[in-house]
Order: sequence, then structure tokens, then C-alpha cells
Amino acid sequence: MGLTISENLIYVYGLVAGLVYGGTVGFMKYIFLWRKFFVNPENQTNSTGLFKRMIISYIINFIALVVVLLVKDRIPFEFMSTAIGTAIALSLSGRLFPLHKIIKNEEIKKSVEKTEAEDIE
Repeated sequence: MGLTISENLIYVYGLVAGLVYGGTVGFMKYIFLWRKFFVNPENQTNSTGLFKRMIISYIINFIALVVVLLVKDRIPFEFMSTAIGTAIALSLSGRLFPLHKIIKNEEIKKSVEKTEAEDIE
């Protein structure tokens, strides 16, 4: 006997809930922990600040996953799909949120290099 459609949707709902929760935690982590680091170029040369932020970031990720574990009996979704969704969102948010700042810095560097090249000619 197979699973019914509503039983299959429990996995999808759990995955979506995990993605939303992990994405929210990741976004807040970026705002409160990493934003100052990426905004100020002087901070980017300070390796001590980078390592502190990385350790804090790992701790926040661990706590977010522990929270999912602690509420597994209280959520109406499948635990594993919620945990997987949370882990995926935490990992992607750590890569995607600062990406726009890095792209912007690269565009500024290219613009400056182009201007300098035109000045030399």
C-alpha cells in the first residue's frame, strides 16, 4: 500500500518549512554578523575578525539545527525533510547573501581599471 497524496505532501511541507526557517536564520545571520564585514573594506583585511565571525556563524548554524531537533515532536511535518530543508537554506544563504556585495565590488574594480586604462591612452 502506497502513501496517499496528503501523506506525500507532509514531506514537501516539511522541506518548505525548513527552507523558510533556515533562510530566515541565514538572512538574520548575514544582517547582524556579516554585513558590517562586507560593507567596510578595511574589515576584510582583518583575519581575526573573519575567523571570529566564521566560528560564530558555525555556532548559529548548529543552534538552528538543534532547535529543529528539539521541536521535532511539536511540528506537524516530517522531521528529516524539515532538517534537510533547514540545512540547505543555511548553506545557500551563507553563499548567496554576500554575493551581491562581491559582484558590486568586482564591477567597481573593473570600472576603475577601465578608467585608468583610458587615462593612460
